[in-house]
Amino acid sequence: MNKLITLFGLLLISFLGRAQENGADFSISGQVKVLYENHQIFLWPYKVEIVQLKKSVESDSLGHFKLDSIQTGIYDLLIYVHPRLRITDKIELQNVSLDNINIEVKAENNWACREMALVDIELKKPRLMIIGGIAPIYFTNQDKIERKYKFKYYDYNDLIPVPEEFIEQYNKIIFEYLDSTFGDKWRDKIRKDVVGFK
Repeated sequence: MNKLITLFGLLLISFLGRAQENGADFSISGQVKVLYENHQIFLWPYKVEIVQLKKSVESDSLGHFKLDSIQTGIYDLLIYVHPRLRITDKIELQNVSLDNINIEVKAENNWACREMALVDIELKKPRLMIIGGIAPIYFTNQDKIERKYKFKYYDYNDLIPVPEEFIEQYNKIIFEYLDSTFGDKWRDKIRKDVVGFK
């Protein structure tokens, strides 16, 4: 009986060793960090996908993710940051799981969302976003209004890199900031083509 148990134990160890050699039980985990003006901002859960395996997972609200049961190999990791921005990173698994990998994405000035508005307010650089036409429009005394209420207009022209609702989210926070700082006097002075302004 003891010989049978010993033989079974050896077979199990051998099987587990082969499974580990084949790399069928490795994982990839880490965090997607979106940085704006050296601040980490949290937009929403991100989708992280291994392209070759068509295997994906959604991160938590802080950007942490984990993909399990992956064999050794070289893979393309695709990160969906927002509907119009996808980042690809190449990773290699060599008989060991990859833990705590950091994927940093820089949010450029052509992004717009609530979290970026809060950062801009903190940095004393709030903007009011406009979606104009091919040629930018300038209103008389526009710069005087900007100086008085301490903001800048930002015109996307006709090229919109993000969904319009992101721009509305950004502007809404700036509206609230201007209300709390200047009352409602600014509302009669600003351009009426500011996104989300009514």
